[in-house]
Amino acid sequence: MVDFSDRRQYPRINVVRAIFIQMISNGIAGEATGPVLRCETVDVSVKGLRILVPAEVKPGSRLDIAIPEEGWIENIELIGVARWLKKADDRDGYWLGLELEESDESSLDKWADAIDMLHDHSRFQEYSA
Repeated sequence: MVDFSDRRQYPRINVVRAIFIQMISNGIAGEATGPVLRCETVDVSVKGLRILVPAEVKPGSRLDIAIPEEGWIENIELIGVARWLKKADDRDGYWLGLELEESDESSLDKWADAIDMLHDHSRFQEYSA
């Protein structure tokens, strides 16, 4: 297996959380088509996510991504591109690598803030163990 860890620009944080994705029609953000898929994050960074999806997603597909905030009151809305897909060995579904695209600046700022909080929390857990 190829090790891509040295190519990462941003640290990955292991976190399992429900998110939702939907294909973007004709590449136009906000014009999503097809079913909304409930997925789970595996690891996240400022510029990407690795998620577990229940169905195949073609690499190169553009996706609307909804990440519920605490309390499920609002979502962080992002746009991503599927970069790779691999059958999950240990469970049903597929591993999907998503690269986040520039979209609404406030959403990207909220996402970066969420990642910073997760990163600080994970470092706190390392030190207190």
